[in-house]
Amino acid sequence: MFGIGAVMYLKKRKYEQALDNYLKSLFVGSACLKDNHPFLGKTYQGMATAYAGMGRSNKALTYIEKAFGILREVYGEDSIELADCYHTLGNAYRCEGRYEEALQSHTKALQIKT
Repeated sequence: MFGIGAVMYLKKRKYEQALDNYLKSLFVGSACLKDNHPFLGKTYQGMATAYAGMGRSNKALTYIEKAFGILREVYGEDSIELADCYHTLGNAYRCEGRYEEALQSHTKALQIKT
């Protein structure tokens, strides 16, 4: 339930509200799901997206790494879910001015999606 609200806030670029909803989702999900459940991976990815949107790239990188760990284990290296993580990683790098790494991440996301 909170995840749906978080996505809606992200689309509206209301990152604080999105993050609040993701944190609630993480709290509930962590209490009843295994540590490697894909829901938690997508929640971490959403948190990374929110942090990147807020310009807090260091936090975004922390959470995208958690998302990578879970989603890579569950779906494999060439999954759409991982492509979304590469896109988020690219945005975090762009926020830090690390344009070459951002380009590499976005290129990897595009290669997976095509």
